Amino acid sequence: MKNFIVAFIVSAVLLSCTTSQSKKLDVVVQINQDILHSPSAAGGNGINYYVCNDGDDINDGLSPETPWKTFDKGMSVFNTLNAGDAVLFCTGGTFNVLSRKTIFNRNCDAYSPCIISSYQNSVEVKGKPILYNPNGDVLRFTDSGASDRDGGYLVEDISFRGAGVGTAMHFSNDVDDVEIKNVEIDNFAYGVNIGGSNAPKEGSDSNALNERITLSDSLVRNNTKKGYKSTCSESCELIDNVFQNNNNDPLDEIAIAESDTTITIAAEPIVKSSAWPEGFKGMLYVCDTGLDENDGVSPDSAYKTFDYAMSYFNKLPAGGGIAFCRGGTFTVESSATIFNQSCNAGNKCVITDYGNDINKDRPIFESPNGGVFKFSDSGTPDQDGGYYVSNLILKGSGLETGISFSNDVDDVVVENVVIDNFKRGFSVGNSKEPSEKSDGKMDRIIFKRSTLINSHGNGYLGGCDGCQILNSYFENNGVLVNFHHNIYIGFGNKIRPFKNMKIEGNTLYKSNSVDGECRGVSLVVHGRIDGINIEGNTIKEDLGEASMGCWGISLDPGYGDDEYFKNVIIKDNFLLNVGGNGIGCASCENVLIEGNIIRMQSAQKMNGIRVPIKKDDLTKTTNVEIRNNTIELEYSGEKPNMNTGVYIAESDGNYSISGNRVKTLNKFGLNECIYDRNIISGLLSNVSQSNNLCVSYY
Repeated sequence: MKNFIVAFIVSAVLLSCTTSQSKKLDVVVQINQDILHSPSAAGGNGINYYVCNDGDDINDGLSPETPWKTFDKGMSVFNTLNAGDAVLFCTGGTFNVLSRKTIFNRNCDAYSPCIISSYQNSVEVKGKPILYNPNGDVLRFTDSGASDRDGGYLVEDISFRGAGVGTAMHFSNDVDDVEIKNVEIDNFAYGVNIGGSNAPKEGSDSNALNERITLSDSLVRNNTKKGYKSTCSESCELIDNVFQNNNNDPLDEIAIAESDTTITIAAEPIVKSSAWPEGFKGMLYVCDTGLDENDGVSPDSAYKTFDYAMSYFNKLPAGGGIAFCRGGTFTVESSATIFNQSCNAGNKCVITDYGNDINKDRPIFESPNGGVFKFSDSGTPDQDGGYYVSNLILKGSGLETGISFSNDVDDVVVENVVIDNFKRGFSVGNSKEPSEKSDGKMDRIIFKRSTLINSHGNGYLGGCDGCQILNSYFENNGVLVNFHHNIYIGFGNKIRPFKNMKIEGNTLYKSNSVDGECRGVSLVVHGRIDGINIEGNTIKEDLGEASMGCWGISLDPGYGDDEYFKNVIIKDNFLLNVGGNGIGCASCENVLIEGNIIRMQSAQKMNGIRVPIKKDDLTKTTNVEIRNNTIELEYSGEKPNMNTGVYIAESDGNYSISGNRVKTLNKFGLNECIYDRNIISGLLSNVSQSNNLCVSYY
């Protein structure tokens, strides 16, 4: 709070004085640096401890630049963390667990949990950090002896790897309020084991029950006894997980205490013995060292080729899958058309990798003739879905689409996949007129922790109700000026709007880049949208390599079909050296543009935020709140051009502009902090302004 008060007082002084003195400018720079880089000033919820395999255990572990190196050092602090503190492992790292970690910390609580998670230490999106123990357990949430209550833990974005023994995560002796999400658990005896409790100590607040432990959005596979075993007492849940190849059936002997327990259990694969080879348990294996004459039911009898193995996918039972060996390379003679109505959201069918050698890379699919996976049926669409695609590398030759969806496909997760050098990388397209059993649209297709690069057209094209693009990396997608983009939301929503989309935590670089110059908007949205969050993304270009059309984020009409964008949040994004306009919107209703950092240096005219960014369609832009953004514009051109922090074009709508920090450098003196075109044009203005810090210098 003291930092905020000092910053506010200095800001007030600066606004009342000339801004040409370098000492005052240095103060403003320091204010911005304090606000941007100090967790306490930004309202952080705790201390982060960082661990990375290129670190050193003699470091302080308090920043990504000074991480510890080992699992044991990182987890040595966990039992003394305060509520809201975290131990974070870097993506792409592998951490050997030399001794299992027993966790018991009464400082943590459900409202401010102690966290074990990941952080990204490079622009390249890498896989989840791997916690590897070939000899036993990884995390044991328990105390010894009589039970004492503890809990309030969050474990997310971690890959647990074993060698057929031990338990990835064990809970006993009154552990409550634990959330486990987006983890991978591979090859232990037990994946997750929620055990019992001893009698509590006298005077303890323990009720000797393990309660409210949730596992969600996770992959649990290849565990030799059970993927999930539970004697949970109350409100433990399994939500949207994939269980695969866990000693025949992952949940076949799950034990639930006789209480008012809520638990969601995926159905087990139903395998008809007459339809499959003896020993088939729902999974087929493929390796480039195998033979298509094999039965494919185990790694020792794997098929050899992509095309032969994928010919079985549409016959698989719910929960079944096809796994390709790590380190293998597979030629795709023709893309696999996928349509399997046995699969479903609660029991997804899987396309993934296998193999115990964690040093081998993901399986590689080389496609010289087109795409790799086409999720669609032919003719009139019938609904299908419930697919999980993970841990693959797809390499094309500039043709067709790497992964495409059409004709009512729902509930798909694509995770930790590289898509490289196709015409389009990832497409969620249109549907034909539906049948009676179809609503004719795609729903809930999630693309996360993946890399999409070198597309000759758009990187990601399309969208859907509940579509999400999360924590992924986009680079060098598109070649046609103004028409190609790293991410292009639209195409299928000219008549019916997409609803409730999320684009969060991604990095976008070199959009529509030819000879190094960006020539198209990196993240563009056309059509009709009702509900979209664009949050926490990094959008950047190299200095001097952005044309005027290389905008950062824009939601605007592009089809001429009465487009609109309603209930929009553009928040906490970082934009660096994009061209022309940083963030813009047109035909927008109910928009929040908040907490973004926009830094642009160019020899061309620049607007940090411009609304409306184009001429409105029939829907007029209104109810726009632009607050708490940091905008820094440096003009380096040799002819007069104006820099504008926030540009409000002619509009009848209502705007609120508050708490923004705008710095502009222009040797011609043509700087505008907030520019209201309505006033310049002699029109009625509905723009309110308050508490904005504006510094211009030349």
